[in-house]
Amino acid sequence: MLIQGADEVRTAPAPVDAAPPLAPADGPAGTLSRGERVPGAITTAGGLLCAAVGVAVMAAWYARATTVVTFGSQSAMAFDTALAFAVTGAALVARARRRPRAAMAAGVFDVLLGAAVMTEYALGRSLGIDQLFVQAYINKPHHPPGRMPFSAALCVLLAGAGLLVWGPWRSRPRPGMLAAAGSFTAVIAVAATFGYATTSPAAHGWTYATALPLPTAATMLILALSLLSAAWQDSRTDRASQPGWLPLAVGALGLGLALWQAIDGEAVDTGNISADTFTGVATVLGVVLAGLVALAVWLAQQADRRRRVAVAEAARRSAAELAARESEHLLFRFLDALPVGVHITLPGGRPYYFNGEGQRLLGQGVRPGIGAGELAETYSAFLAGTDQLYPAERMATVLAGLGQPSHVDDMEIRKPDGTVTPLEVWGQPVYGSGRQVEYAIAAFADMSERQAREKIIADQAALLELAHDAIFVRDLDGHITYWNTGAEHTYGFTRAEAVGQVSHDLLRTRFPEPLPGIEAATTGQNSWDGELIQRCANGRTIVVQCRWAAQRGPGGSLVGFMEINRDVTSRKHAEREMLRKSDEVRAMNATLGERVRERTVHLERANKNLAAFTYSAAHTLRTPLRALTGFAEVLVEEYRDRLEEKGLGYAARIQDATEQMAALLDDLLHLSQVSRADMNLQDVDLSAEVTAICDQLRARDPGRHVKVTISGSVRATADRPLIRTALEELLENAWKFTAGREQATIEFAATAVDDAPLCCYVRDNGAGFDPAYVGKLFQPFQRLHDASEFPGTGIGLASVQRIIDRHGGRTWAEGAVGAGATIYFTLDAENAS
Repeated sequence: MLIQGADEVRTAPAPVDAAPPLAPADGPAGTLSRGERVPGAITTAGGLLCAAVGVAVMAAWYARATTVVTFGSQSAMAFDTALAFAVTGAALVARARRRPRAAMAAGVFDVLLGAAVMTEYALGRSLGIDQLFVQAYINKPHHPPGRMPFSAALCVLLAGAGLLVWGPWRSRPRPGMLAAAGSFTAVIAVAATFGYATTSPAAHGWTYATALPLPTAATMLILALSLLSAAWQDSRTDRASQPGWLPLAVGALGLGLALWQAIDGEAVDTGNISADTFTGVATVLGVVLAGLVALAVWLAQQADRRRRVAVAEAARRSAAELAARESEHLLFRFLDALPVGVHITLPGGRPYYFNGEGQRLLGQGVRPGIGAGELAETYSAFLAGTDQLYPAERMATVLAGLGQPSHVDDMEIRKPDGTVTPLEVWGQPVYGSGRQVEYAIAAFADMSERQAREKIIADQAALLELAHDAIFVRDLDGHITYWNTGAEHTYGFTRAEAVGQVSHDLLRTRFPEPLPGIEAATTGQNSWDGELIQRCANGRTIVVQCRWAAQRGPGGSLVGFMEINRDVTSRKHAEREMLRKSDEVRAMNATLGERVRERTVHLERANKNLAAFTYSAAHTLRTPLRALTGFAEVLVEEYRDRLEEKGLGYAARIQDATEQMAALLDDLLHLSQVSRADMNLQDVDLSAEVTAICDQLRARDPGRHVKVTISGSVRATADRPLIRTALEELLENAWKFTAGREQATIEFAATAVDDAPLCCYVRDNGAGFDPAYVGKLFQPFQRLHDASEFPGTGIGLASVQRIIDRHGGRTWAEGAVGAGATIYFTLDAENAS
């Protein structure tokens, strides 16, 4: 990130006459450019034609279609020639589709085939390849059966050599080699084709060994054109102007026409053909045109080459200037990635650059137009711990601008939001070529974390002084090097008296095992714990609980030991006293069992009597309650016109009170039944029970939208009616206390505890309760909410606790006002009663 003042912005010069961009091999979407599509299409079409001719002739040989094999001439196209056309045509199509390996394989085949046939002509005997694929049934006098003409073999060899340029060696003059192969093939094919066109046998068959059939000559001409097109396509990927091999192709065309003219001229002299004026003029005109085209192309290439040289030189100069500017930008990008702030100033202290971390630490970037004297005020730089602006003459950047490296750690930056950042700054001058200070660079880092660490270390050292335990450090020879205040209080020796003394001699230490063994254990395990007997300054013997820790240097070498000792003499005396008393307790416990059994029998009898009294009292009190309710209803119905509004209110209050009393009696009976009901333990699916209860609550209150989450497959061994009663009480409470929530949630799940095999809970996001009154939550008739807001009698959770107690479990609750409540309960079938 480059940040400069407005008066310091420097821009790179624009390129002068930049070189035109070369045509890319691929378009934006990876397709061929127009300059490659046209020659590519020509190459593909020529390859397809060659392959089609080859396949057709091979099929005609097998089908004995002599008309196709000898089309337009007396001699037949050899089967090997047709095979070469098919292979070469397929290779050209593959090359146009960017598959050079196929072209290379075809080139190997063509070279081997052409060289073998030419070897047969040179040796004057057959190598067994002429009739390898098919028996030649069309023969000419003095010509080996099935053998391709020498000129055809030469053309096949040239085509193969042209295709081999796509081999792994990747020759640089690849387009030129392709063009040469195509050009020489074109010379032979043009002469033969024009010979057939003018009925001049001398042009297409000088001897029996060079006589080209018309299909072979025409297909060779197509092959030559395809090779030239491939050369054009290959050269377009490397150059932006006309290819350098183009004059070769034009000259070859002229050479072919000249050769054809020479052969026809000889034929006219011998009287084989008439001296047709039109043909002669056309020939001369073709040669002249070919020469002119070659000359024009050559001149255009020369002019284009000179233009490109001039443009390249201008581009080189522009690129050099741009590279210098880019190097500066690259440097600034590197600086911007550093984790420390970097500030660069120009001579005079003018800010030139801040990296990202520097901007963050200072709260702003470059402020143009200021000098060294305004730096402190602009960036709110103060002397640490004071309200004085940092002196300009002490600033690291200012000193670096004067050629003086510097380092300061007493600067702090005060930002507008009130935050203070202490900085440590290093300044360094940057010299130019004339040994003059060209830039001043300052690197600064936030010291907040380091100061925090130093404060932690100081606080820890202060804590050692505050510790009541005796803490001292000794070297490998046993001499004390540190003695804290706790050691002074424990042993009675002052720091001055202890430091420098051998600790074991000073304290007359008695060890539970040999000292070398303890020190070896401390060294190997870095600590040792045990008890020591030592003597204080006043002669009193004490027992200390001791921990030794190995002290190591920067390289990990052992440099000493730290001892942390706590006086446990009083605790040892107390332990002996407790041991004595425990013996007495064990003696008393021998007779305690019988007394506990007797009290248990009395307690069970009392509980049964209390339950029976509760049941009887509840039934007995129902009769007067029914009388009160009846008389109140008669009073309202028969004497309504005589009672004033106040009297009617009294009657209503009597009815409400009797109804509430009846509910309390029902709850008492329920609580009594819960306490006295017989237990039938069985496997119960608690999740299924909770699901059924929640369905009943939804059916009873369809207007509520409560999200209920039930943990799957929570099972327990319990009495099914009792545990269902407990779950109904818990879920009805959760349903009731979430009535004021728009998005009420109730959750039932199991969790792990240490003292029971199963612990479940019901959690809601309802009204909750004050944790200070959690002790009243499971007591009968104790309510933590007003009855007008949440109706009820206060018996529900007491019933839950009785049921869980009978299942060998316990209940407890967690919650907060307005944050919901969670009721936990455990079940232990082994302790059920």
